[in-house]
Amino acid sequence: MVWVRNNKANDYDIRSTTFALTGAVVHNGAALSHWLNFDQSLALVPDGTGMRIVFTGGQDANNSNKFSLGALYTATSANGSSWALVHGSLSSHTVFNQSIAATTRLDGTPVAAEGLNGTSYFHVGVDAAIPAATADQTFTHGSAFSIGNESVARDKNGTVYAAWYEGSNTAQGYWVRSILPSLGAASLAPHSKDVGLADNEPRGAVALAARTGGGVYLAYCVASKTAPCTHIDLWKVGASTVKVVPGSAGSHDVRHVTIAAGAKGRIVVGWYDQTKGVVKVVRTNTHATAWGVVRRSSHPSL
Repeated sequence: MVWVRNNKANDYDIRSTTFALTGAVVHNGAALSHWLNFDQSLALVPDGTGMRIVFTGGQDANNSNKFSLGALYTATSANGSSWALVHGSLSSHTVFNQSIAATTRLDGTPVAAEGLNGTSYFHVGVDAAIPAATADQTFTHGSAFSIGNESVARDKNGTVYAAWYEGSNTAQGYWVRSILPSLGAASLAPHSKDVGLADNEPRGAVALAARTGGGVYLAYCVASKTAPCTHIDLWKVGASTVKVVPGSAGSHDVRHVTIAAGAKGRIVVGWYDQTKGVVKVVRTNTHATAWGVVRRSSHPSL
């Protein structure tokens, strides 16, 4: 797990914690220390048998410092205990206003994405130049200032998908498209369009995950005229039907919907139920065709 910590004014760390399979903390420390600023969104992806952080920020106020230009940077670690800042970047663009997303290709090459207003910028591989000498690839959709809360994931066959919340007036809702090896058509997730309905924007990264064994899955709130989240749907991208996530109905204040690829082909969905003040988590079976028991944990208000 990685996150940004504010030490004091103009002094930030990226902290990291590694866990055992039992949930016990193995190591707690700093991946990067005493930068001038970091974007609060970070992406953590595999790097061989180790791991990689993708982030943006500024090391100091020196404009001649390559690590203060606001590009997408990266640091790697073999075990989560010690980290090395990589001299390179994952973007030719240096101005962003959306959250960072990242995944890897089948050969382990990182893919990083971030948005600016109505455009998504994505880059394959770490370029030795800062900013990257190779241009970012891009896509747009809908009207300006529309693409937000983007996530990316790679399917078993190597196809990389991007999912986002569309904020334009005529196409509000959750969308997904393949971006690698080629750009595919954008598809609207079933029942996610909220034109004329309550705003179901996730206000965080869209919940997208690639299932072990194949398939990419998206979890999202379904709105009504009066409620931004009548329940959560789980959609296998490309399927004609969805699965309603058990335990997600009955609250009109669901927040922080998240998803993960579980062991042996399971899909895990979690969310915070603001009305009842509990975190809920439920997973599918190994074929992602049926649900298990909904687990609940009391948590302070977020």
